[in-house]
Amino acid sequence: MSTDTGLSGILERLSLSSQGGAALICDREGLLLGCTGDTPSAEILAGLVSMVEDVVTRSERMNAKRVDEVTLLDEQRERLVIRPLDLRGGRYFLVLRLGARQTWRRNTNEACRAIAQHLGAA
Repeated sequence: MSTDTGLSGILERLSLSSQGGAALICDREGLLLGCTGDTPSAEILAGLVSMVEDVVTRSERMNAKRVDEVTLLDEQRERLVIRPLDLRGGRYFLVLRLGARQTWRRNTNEACRAIAQHLGAA
């Protein structure tokens, strides 16, 4: 297991803990800051980020404190977990693709804390 504390190490540990799922972090324009495993195309990633950004913006208008995550599930194949992160004065997104029946919550919580420490919390 990697001891790298940079973004690539954080994402590698997340990928390994989710049994080889793809993990990435990107900004609100869909530009990758780091990734491991098979990543979606730039067009798909931009669409996902835009969708989640819209959910976050709309929830803020309804006075929701925050959107913790958005999860998309294809029950036969895979789950896609997208976590918005407000860091360094900007919004970033942690994206994890894993098997449909795998657990992820503890692993993504740990990754979010490590990313916040690495990039600096808002």
